Formats: sequence, C-alpha cells, structure tokens
Amino acid sequence: MHTSGSTDLCGAELSLLRLRESGILGGVLGAPERRPSTAELLDSCTSSNEWDFSLGTESSDDTKQSHLHRANEFLSESPGTKPRQISGQVYLHGPVGVSAHDSDIASSSEPTLEVVQHGSTVWYSAQRQVISPKVRYAGPGSVGRIVLETPDLSAFNITIGSVYGSCPGTSRGSKRIRCDWQKVSPGFFGWNDIGLSLSTDDNVELELPFTLTSYAGDKVVATKKTTLRWTTRRPLRYVQRQPERFPQPRTLVLPGLPAADSERSRLKQAFTFADFHCTGFYLNPGTPLHVQVDGVQPDGPLPQFLVGTPALVHPAIDSELLPNTLEQLPTMANGSHTVSSALGGILYVRYTAREDGEEVGPMTITLHDRTDAAQPFPFVREGITTDEQYRAMLAATTVPFAELSGRQVIVTGLAQDARPYAEQGQLQARLFRFYGEMIEAQDRFSGLLLDGQADTVDRASPLRPMVVQTQRGVNPNSYHWRVAVPRERHREVWGEYHLRRSWMMWHELGHQRQQTPIWSWKALTEITVNLYSLAVLRLSDPEARGRVAEWTQAKAYLARPAADKDFDKAGFYVSLVMFEQLRVIFGDSFYHRLHHGARRASPQATDADKKHYFLTQTAHLVKEDLTDYFTRWGLRPEPRSVAEMKKHPKPTEDYTKRPVYGGTAL
Repeated sequence: MHTSGSTDLCGAELSLLRLRESGILGGVLGAPERRPSTAELLDSCTSSNEWDFSLGTESSDDTKQSHLHRANEFLSESPGTKPRQISGQVYLHGPVGVSAHDSDIASSSEPTLEVVQHGSTVWYSAQRQVISPKVRYAGPGSVGRIVLETPDLSAFNITIGSVYGSCPGTSRGSKRIRCDWQKVSPGFFGWNDIGLSLSTDDNVELELPFTLTSYAGDKVVATKKTTLRWTTRRPLRYVQRQPERFPQPRTLVLPGLPAADSERSRLKQAFTFADFHCTGFYLNPGTPLHVQVDGVQPDGPLPQFLVGTPALVHPAIDSELLPNTLEQLPTMANGSHTVSSALGGILYVRYTAREDGEEVGPMTITLHDRTDAAQPFPFVREGITTDEQYRAMLAATTVPFAELSGRQVIVTGLAQDARPYAEQGQLQARLFRFYGEMIEAQDRFSGLLLDGQADTVDRASPLRPMVVQTQRGVNPNSYHWRVAVPRERHREVWGEYHLRRSWMMWHELGHQRQQTPIWSWKALTEITVNLYSLAVLRLSDPEARGRVAEWTQAKAYLARPAADKDFDKAGFYVSLVMFEQLRVIFGDSFYHRLHHGARRASPQATDADKKHYFLTQTAHLVKEDLTDYFTRWGLRPEPRSVAEMKKHPKPTEDYTKRPVYGGTAL
C-alpha cells in the first residue's frame, strides 16, 4: 500500500512471511479488505517485495539461478524433486563463498560471526534445515588462521547432508562443522550453506553452539560464540479407529491433467492451480505404503504421489504449519510399488501431460492396507459423498483433517473447524455450488469459457485452486496451488453463508488470476486483483452499490492538480475505480478482450513495458485515444504510449466523470 510509513513495516515481518512457505522463489500475496488496516499495510509490503521472486518481474536472472543452483545441490539425492518443494526451507540470500571486496566488512580488528537460519525454528525429525555461517575479517594485518566449529553433531542427532561454499575441512558426512581458513587477509568474507538433517523422536529445545577462534601461530587472538536454537518435533502419526465409517475407495481411477506450469503459461496468470488429485488419505511418516498401478500407457506420463498440503495448519499447535508441502515421491510405471515419506502428510496423486495438447488416458492406483500407512479422514467427493456420510466421518474421526474435493475447488483444513457447519445442517452441495459460482464468475471476467465453447487458449482451466486453513494470526494470502486462510477465519472456508460475503476469499482467489506477466505491473498487485473480487460481488450486487464511498474518494483525487496525482500511489481502492470505470464505459467485453489478447502476448520485460502494453491495448480495443483520460488519472503515459494511442480519435466525453458503484457524476 502506498501510504506514509508503510515501508517501515516490511522488514522483519516480510522475512517471517518469506520463511513460512516451502518455496525457493516464493511470493506471498495478501488480502487487503474493504478498508486497509495496519496488517494490510504489511501485506502490501510483502506483496510488493516478494513479487520479484514469485514472478521474476524485476529480479535478476543471475540471482534466481543462484538460488536454484543451491537448492539442487541440497536435493541432489532426491531425483525428481523440484527446488521450490523443499520441506520448510526458503533460500533468499546472496552469493556464497569468499570475497575480498565485500561491501559490509566489519570495522573491528577481530573477526565477526553470524549464523543465519533458513526456514523455521521448528525442526521435525527427518526434515532438512539450511544454515549459513558468515565470517568477516577487516584487519588490520593478516591472521594465521580463523576456525569456526561446533561440537560433535551426533550428540544432537544431527548429520551434515550438504556443504556449499567456503568451509575448508567440512563436507557431507563430517561429524562436526569445522571451517578452517588459513592465512586470512584483511577484507576476508567467508560464507557457506550447510544442509543439516535431524533424527530424533524427542520434542525438545535444541541448542547448537558455534565457536569462532582466530590464531596468530598457535596463540589464540580472539574467540566469539553464538548459538542456534530450534524446537524439535516428531512427525504426526495417526490411526483411524473406525475406518469402516470412511467410504472413500482405495482404488482410484484418475484421468490425466494438464501440467500446472503449462496452464499458468497459457493463461498468463500469476500462480498455478493444483494439478493433482485428492485421495482422502493421510500417509503416516516412515511407513511403507504398498500400491498397484495399472493403465499407464507405455509411452505416456507416469503418476506420482505428492505428500503434504501446502500451508496447512498444525492441528495441535495452530501457530505453526505442518512441515511437508507436496513432497514428490518417485514416479510409478504399471505394477507394484512401495513408497514412503519421512515426514508424512495428506496424500495426493499427480498424473499430468508432459507437453501441451498431449492426450492422457485414465489410469488406476490401488492403495493396499497391509500396513497402517494410509489412514482415511473426513473426505467429501462432490456429487458422491452424502451429507450423512460426511457427518458420520466428522463425528468418528481420529485423524484431525477434513477435505472437500469438488469439481472446481479443493478445500482442506481441520475436521474440528468443519464439523459445526455440517452438524448445523449445511448442505455440502450448496457450499460446492457457491465455490463453483465464484470461480465461474472470475473465469467469465477473464474471458474464459467451458470446454467446447472457446478456442483452446480461452478455455477455463480443468485445474482447481485449493483453499487451505493455515496458521493462526497471519494475513490471508495466495501462492502457487492454494489460497491460505488463517484458522480463526474458518467460517469463510467451511460456511456457505459466510463464504457468500467473503471479500477476502474472492480477493485471494483473484490473486491467482492476475495477468502479471503482461499488463498488471507491480504497483497494481493489490489493485487489479479486486477486478476479480468485483466480478464475484456482482453476482449479488450488480452495481456494487455498497462501495459508493470509494467513488467519492476517487472524485476528490481526480480534482487534485495534475502535479499532485500519481496513480500508482493513489490508494488501492481509488485506483480500482479507474479499472471499474473502463468496465462500465466499455462493457464487460472490454476485459474479456484484454485477457484474450494477453493470453496470446509475449511476457513483458519490465513494469514500464507492462504499463505501456495496458495503455496502448486499451486504446486499441476501444479505438479511442485515451491519453487525456489516463493523464487525468495520474498514469503519466510515456511518449511511446502517447504516440501509439494517438493513432485513434479522441473521445467526445471526459470519461473520468463517469460514475461507478451507483454514485453521482463528477
């Protein structure tokens, strides 16, 4: 949000938000609601800064490649695992190694030590963590050695899985961290990434000490100490006491789906939808699951299990997330297979085409029950599971999750929060129906139609967004695959009445659809998203009359002198008025055509290019020179944009005076 002092809120909280998701190039977009609050200022900071990493709109390709390289180093023993799916880890830091020209060299004559923890301070057994020791020496004069070391890691049940960068004397499998730098000159900067794994069944507070010592010959010159701290946890294991109450089948016949990245590229949208199927089972950690796969074509794609729901709240500690996020298990050909996951989690199946347009026939997976690996939990399949069956599952479950698998949405969270709505008589068909109406309204606004009604490029995606209950106390946010809603707002997840009034939910689903590669530049992150929110609002309030105060605010903004107007800083809801004016003036078809064109356009390199695309494409679509209109709104078109728009005649009306939301004219 562009208001005074907002950037002061970004630093520490932004770092925390970056570390809450298991992605490498992550972006978390939050939901300012009707009236922006202090929390929403923070949310805007997060959106703006992390957008560089999520979509690469302005960030350096070298930076992104550096992050990806380190992720692959750490995951080298897990074939097929995508870097952004490291469990609980986020890599957001600079170059690794030794530099004699670092701009942040210590001014002291003693070396300095900092050890950065990446990821959560909660550490699960079998989970990997990455730490980055950073040592600097400014001088004056050289020292014979600088040594950074820990005690024997076996006493902490920790092993070293990878070392990347400068740590002479330490490698994968070493018993301790010991970096021994010889003949150190002024300006020294040593930085490395060390991947650690934990193996313990204890829930304890773990403290790992580090000692940094500098030597002149054999004489100790200086010593510094620091300590890293974690809370360790064991992965969650469950046994369903009454499995006969849970009707979901163990044999699943699953159609092929398009790949999420392919769909995102086709639609030119910000985030991916879910390209996997629900199973209705929780996979216990470290327990072999025996499965049978049939129907896979010899030259076709292979299915694989994914373990762990992205951003899912811990059922017993709702200030935390569960550790596993779509962990990819090995792909499977026809035949018998045994799979397992060290961390466990809700089980999904990915079975996707390898390239656009590839026809993928159905295949069958059977989950055998020879062990307690796969445990059923309350699970609703739209049009199949009855309300009576769902209530019985919720009443009986000893596995604390619930999931709705609809034709157009996946909803995942806690059975404890879902139960009251089912017990009060809510029909799940009505909940599914409104989720579907929301998604269809946003499809229509985007100019997307059902299969058979449109060109392939303009068909609504067969993939579904997820809505996930996440940890308490955070802002609602959107990212790849899912919308994450804090646990305390469960009414808007599970309750149809509240969902129908949830601007937050419409907003977060809208974030996934923004055409950020083409025309929605960074300053519009929290503005154009609400075009999709308004599309849902118009289902019940066609003129959005409840927002008329925002038209009044926009009129005051438009009355300012030109020098005092900057569209990118006008405020989320003032700027939204301009986009709604364009819809009111030129009709819904204007945005249909804008989206159509964007899906066929090449990604724009910079924010300036995106703004140029939007201004000129708008003028071309309506066949009018809108230079004056955009200038009055404070958009300050570049000369190249003005030259392009001038190919059309000027309008005969001052469109800035056209009222919206049922308001009166300017």
